[in-house]
Parts: sequence; C-alpha cells; structure tokens
Amino acid sequence: MQLQHTKYEIGKYVLYTLPNESVVVQNQYGVVKVTDLRLISMLKNWENDNVRETDTEKIFNYFLEDSEEVIEFLCTYNILEEKKQRKININKISILANNKQVEELLTSLLVEEYGEVLEINNYDSNSIPLSSNEELLIVFLNPYSKKLAKMITDRQKKCENSLLIMSYVYNNNFYIDCVYSPKWISPCHHCHMGHIEAQSYLGEGNMTYQYMIDTLYSEDSNFQVEMPLNSVQKINLTNLLITNLYKLVNDFQTTQLHPEEFTNCSILDLQTLKVQKDNSIYWELCDCYE
Repeated sequence: MQLQHTKYEIGKYVLYTLPNESVVVQNQYGVVKVTDLRLISMLKNWENDNVRETDTEKIFNYFLEDSEEVIEFLCTYNILEEKKQRKININKISILANNKQVEELLTSLLVEEYGEVLEINNYDSNSIPLSSNEELLIVFLNPYSKKLAKMITDRQKKCENSLLIMSYVYNNNFYIDCVYSPKWISPCHHCHMGHIEAQSYLGEGNMTYQYMIDTLYSEDSNFQVEMPLNSVQKINLTNLLITNLYKLVNDFQTTQLHPEEFTNCSILDLQTLKVQKDNSIYWELCDCYE
C-alpha cells in the first residue's frame, strides 16, 4: 500500500478510559469513542509525550494496511489536520513587559499555545536587541515611559517585516494600539498617544489629568506614569492581549480579523473592566503615514 507523504498537526484532546478499556476522546469539536487497541495506544503515546506533529509514515508503522482508514477517522473528528504552509509569516514572538507578574502570565500562556511552533523570547527593557524579520513584539508598559515607548517604536520602524502590539496603562485605562507594521503604514504608537493625551486634557477645572502629567514631565523628563494593579485587573488585561493576538495569528493560515479590524485599538476601563473598540487614525503631528 502506497500512501502519499503528508504531514499532520495533532490537535489538543483529552482521553478518558472507560471500565472496558475503550477510550473517549474529547476536544473542542466534539466527543468520540475509540475501541481499537492500536489507536488507543498511539493516542496515549501522543498525549504522554506531548507530540504535536506526525506524518503518514509514522502512522503506517502502527496500522500498516489500515492506515488510510485511521487517518480518515482522525481527520473526521479533528484530531489530525493536514499541515499547511504558513500564510501569516511570524517565526517568533517576543515579549517586553516591565511588570513581572504580567510578563510571567503572558509568557506561560504563549509558551503553552505557541511554544511548539514558534520561538518565544523575553526582552529586558534595558537591553532590547534590534528587530528582526517576521518577529511579533508584544509590549506591556506599566509604568509607562515616553522615552522607552519612543525607543520601541523607532526600533520597529527599522524592520519592515516586523509586527508590534503595543499596550500600556494610562489615565486609569489599559490601551492596546492597533497592530503596527512599517510595511502596512498603520498608525503608530505616537498617533495613539497624541489622541489619548488630547482627550486627557478635557475635564472640569484647570488641572486636568494631562495638565498634571505635563507639569510633572517639565519638572522631570524621566517621570513615568504608573498605576497599581490588582490581580483581577492583571488577568483581564492579559486576557485581552492574548485574545487580540489569537485573532491575528489564528491558525497561521487566515486571520480572524476583518480588514477594518486591523486598525482597531482596544480600551479596557480598569475600574469597570468594560472593553471598548475604536478605530485608530493618524495624528496630524506624526509623520508615520508619509
């Protein structure tokens, strides 16, 4: 029997062994009962060894002439999926976060979800390497430093085939800018901050939030805006970051984002935990669209 060489990705599943030694396979697509001892053995080996990929030759070693039927069964129940060439070109995700707990939470989630297929890096804000092609950099700043934000944005502008998801805490809100890429000429972080600061000047009285921040900057150019976060706020903002990333990357074939959503930014009210979406626009004092 000649099978065409094909590579497969193994989806996540949970096994439950029944009293009669048959096995129930549960995944996000449904439930199926397996009675074939060879298939049970292979599924258990995949689970125990955390195997994420296989191919026709390896399956043939288990099932010989039954291999085609087994592959069809596994694909039907979404346990296997034929591996396709990536259309979303990301080969590594890098994390830059100046809050230790958020960094650890982000890293653990990204390693669990993408660690088998992507390189996951952590950067220190004091020693950020140059941007590289097909890198996605995720940034979380609390405290928010204008100087560091400018350095990160300038870094990304030097590498056309890189992506940046910039997030930060400012004026009691958590912001996620739209995905920035020099190649896409999307609004950069300075555009977002220009509009945020303009909004922060509004309010009753002479000393609004932004006037206070400007006064502090004039006294100390190294001043950083910071807000103490509780555990619930950290979990919610991390969840929003991961959700935005997942919608972008999806299965590396097609993004879940609609075309107009590529310029969406997200705002999480850290008091009410309500999320708003807004359309990012260029700031008239920024030259990133030129």
